[in-house]
Amino acid sequence: MTDASKGVRSPNHRLAFELRAESDVPTFDVEFDDVRVMRGCRLGLVFAEHDLSGLTLGTVSDVGSIEDGYRLVGSETLIEVAANQRDFGFASTGGDALTLSVRVTDEAIGLRYRWGGGEDRLVSDLTSFRFGEPGRAWIQPHDPPSLAAPAYEALYENGVAIGTPTNAPSWNLPALFETNGSWVLLAESAVDVGNFGAHLKIDGPLTYRIELPQIDEGMSDEPPGEPVGSNWQSPWRLIVVSDTLDGIHASTAVTDFAEPSEVADTDWILPGRVSWSWWSDHDSPTNPTALKESIDLAADLGWEHTLIDANWNLMDESDLIDLIEHADRRGVGIFLWYNSGGSNNVIPEQPRDRMHDPEARRAEFGRLVKWGVRGVKVDFFHSDRTDIIERYHAIASDAADAGLMVGFHGCTAPKGWERTWPNVLTMEAVRGAEQYFFAEDYPETAIWHNTVLPFTRNVVGSMDYTPVTFSHQRYPRRTTSGHELALAVVFRSRLQHFADSAASYRAQSPAVWRYLSEVPAVWDESHLVDGYPGEWLVVARRSGDRWWMAGLSGLDRRDVSIDLGRFPGLTGGQLISGDDLSITGAPPTLEVTLEPGDGFSLWTP
Repeated sequence: MTDASKGVRSPNHRLAFELRAESDVPTFDVEFDDVRVMRGCRLGLVFAEHDLSGLTLGTVSDVGSIEDGYRLVGSETLIEVAANQRDFGFASTGGDALTLSVRVTDEAIGLRYRWGGGEDRLVSDLTSFRFGEPGRAWIQPHDPPSLAAPAYEALYENGVAIGTPTNAPSWNLPALFETNGSWVLLAESAVDVGNFGAHLKIDGPLTYRIELPQIDEGMSDEPPGEPVGSNWQSPWRLIVVSDTLDGIHASTAVTDFAEPSEVADTDWILPGRVSWSWWSDHDSPTNPTALKESIDLAADLGWEHTLIDANWNLMDESDLIDLIEHADRRGVGIFLWYNSGGSNNVIPEQPRDRMHDPEARRAEFGRLVKWGVRGVKVDFFHSDRTDIIERYHAIASDAADAGLMVGFHGCTAPKGWERTWPNVLTMEAVRGAEQYFFAEDYPETAIWHNTVLPFTRNVVGSMDYTPVTFSHQRYPRRTTSGHELALAVVFRSRLQHFADSAASYRAQSPAVWRYLSEVPAVWDESHLVDGYPGEWLVVARRSGDRWWMAGLSGLDRRDVSIDLGRFPGLTGGQLISGDDLSITGAPPTLEVTLEPGDGFSLWTP
């Protein structure tokens, strides 16, 4: 860096931001270990009534240090955050003031605008990310509006060239890049009330620019642009940088930059494993007998919860109350499904019209509490526009007031809310196992796509993929059973919905049954042992004093050799792999051959 007066370095001095404001079009560069990863990245905003595309630098604050620490519910790990921050004050050619806050931790740069010029509509965010050298990208297209989209459920592009165009309206966040010896993840955090979820648009060679939501997302009839308040601040736009894939895989940047918890007492919030009958039997949410089997499966495996999915309200209320009481006797919590609509979708699944109106929502939550329900799954949002972001927060807030946990489906990607609203335990925003019903190409693409998700979508928060499906559905899977079992450790979700039927799980061997009964949903420590997105990976995770390891292969055969000495207790554990879930012992050095679409799990009973 050449000008320390306009720069901000991380506490460990490896990651650096430098502002370049010699003209009225300010830009910034990003360096990691003195290698320029990004250069000439533009800054600026355009409102309907105020043009801040031309900016002159005025005030520059001193660099201040920030110390923070927090725990996510269910984990014993204290996440400690140290950062340096500096504010840059700009004036537009029209005399309007804009502040850019730059916060740099050891793993990420966060950019946040502050605007106090009055209510307006933001019509363009000019912030761009321009890579200094070519490279590869793992990036997800943002779907155009349709009956069930956008919902962040497209396949990631697998290692395409940085700057590859898309026929989709834009690209989603998060997005992963490999360039010039570094790994970079673009993401966002603290997308609070009064803000929208951002996307990426190609804006020249090797360059992506912030893109606003499509105007007709969620069937919106709002005018173009997004409303901003009289004292508005943007979310944190994040640039996560590492020289290793483990630094990306284990990143906590999205929750590091999130707002602190809004929930003072979290003792009632219980992350855990969930039985889910819908995947194996779409009619089960109206069938008390099938639902009782799912409850009993959870109880027998020691799982904490069960989910009753769409149209449960078509049952007699007395049958539902009986199921809730039966679950309570067996120590299992009930989650109930809801349609988020409202005017934002026309999907008919019920209950509808209970989540968008504040009075109706609070009355419904009160009724659930009287019944003894533990949480809700709310589905089909289909928009990143400001009004729908506000609805996410309103649901989370009202649910917290009522003592209810939440999972979001048909939704945006996580944006730090599991810290701000610790009762929000998981979000979908992934092309998951339900696609075995809906997408003919899914069995083939899941083989490699499952090795991309731990480096992209799952980095930014809990991911409700609904894994571990041993049986076949409309489009039979092509992964092995060993691959499916490994997903319980490879994929991280604070509500881990196990999607297969009670009969399928009960047919497994005693060792697999015990594995399913003991695998945690929350981890205290995680590491990428080895791997590469789109090809293969091995992860190791610790819960308490126990380690678990799991690996996946993609489309190619993979020979894996791992020294287990750094993971106490795994030497001499049980290795479960292959399509027959064969069980062998684990010597000090693990040697395993994974066929295409295969996987393994290693644990100590």
